Amino acid sequence: MKHIQFFILLLMANLSFGQVGIGTASPNANSSLEISSSSKGVKFVSLVTAPVSSPVKGLTYYDTTLQCLRTNFGTPAAPLWKCMGAVATPPVIGALDCTNAVVSNYNFIPGRLYAGGTVTVNYTGGNGAAYPATSVNSLVGSNGGTTGLTATLPAGTLAIGAGSLVFTISGTPNIGSVATFPITVGGQTCSFTLQTCGAYLGAGQTSWKNFMCHNLGADYTKDPNILIAATQQIHGNYYQWGRVAPVATQTAIIGAWNTTVPASTSLNDATKTANDPCPAGFRVPTIAQWQNVIGNIAGDPPAGTFHNTPINISANDFGSFTPLGFSSALTYRTGGIVTLTLPAAGLRNPANGSLANRDASGIYMSSTTGSGNNARKFNFVRDRNTGSAPYGVGPYQLTNSIDVSRASGYVVRCIKE
Repeated sequence: MKHIQFFILLLMANLSFGQVGIGTASPNANSSLEISSSSKGVKFVSLVTAPVSSPVKGLTYYDTTLQCLRTNFGTPAAPLWKCMGAVATPPVIGALDCTNAVVSNYNFIPGRLYAGGTVTVNYTGGNGAAYPATSVNSLVGSNGGTTGLTATLPAGTLAIGAGSLVFTISGTPNIGSVATFPITVGGQTCSFTLQTCGAYLGAGQTSWKNFMCHNLGADYTKDPNILIAATQQIHGNYYQWGRVAPVATQTAIIGAWNTTVPASTSLNDATKTANDPCPAGFRVPTIAQWQNVIGNIAGDPPAGTFHNTPINISANDFGSFTPLGFSSALTYRTGGIVTLTLPAAGLRNPANGSLANRDASGIYMSSTTGSGNNARKFNFVRDRNTGSAPYGVGPYQLTNSIDVSRASGYVVRCIKE
């Protein structure tokens, strides 16, 4: 009977004053509920993960995984769970994977402001804790290196389990072939790298010269050193000698094919002309520069396999494109690292623009004019006098002195001025 009377009195007090006291007869006037004890605490509901069914804002529980009280600071539709308490849960990662880091922009050129890009690094074993913003400067590595770049990671929250970290790259790199970024997040450390593109033009590995990493008109988000069917975009567009606009892509002629031979003065070796298709700060290489590249490339292995019967696109069937014939290239190495990859993109016929010799040879434009209506080209092909097709064995034939009509469609690899 006494219990019933106490409950009635408690209910009347609650109805009268809107307050409930547990362990105290006089709850604070500003509280709806006051719990008081000199030796006991309050036990919240314990859960392994956050409630999933539209949790109301302010809902709180004890997270047994993160070992903290978590409160929803978001909405039922978009919860935002945060741990409460003065001591933040430190971020913990099980493993970082720099080996398979994804680069969004490979056009990294020393001495020129980096156009901007990101590097995404995956991780596993995240504990869901917040991590602070961090910045890492590029360092010189064992194969030489580049400083002047910064990788910045904004503050964020780790996923519970697998996730990714996105670093923004900025700055102006100095001369060098590799930029190395050592990162530490969540107690784990690894290093990812960016590399420039170029070659030595002087005897004995001297007189370094930077090139663009891709052929002109290529997709700069693609790795310039990977040759598979899915990355035909690194072959770029085709340009007639001394004309700025591209005349063909890898899949089609652009507009009507122009059979008029450009004037022999459209390009020259001494200075960059207005007819040079390369962007500011770059120009079409001279044949002498290409010859110097050849002088330092001896012994470097090819990339992929050259084919006897190249997989071309029919001149009358440009719309029926099959992404094949992208398996071969000439490579240049500096300190064991590939710093220049030149795909065997063939050329476009001067008479009608039909594609020829892709995957069998590379024919790159030079600024040097030739005899008659010709210009000098940089050309490479697997030696057809050794081994059998496909030309996967044998040395290169580097026939850079051969002339080709200036009305042909060449691929272009720009060199820094």
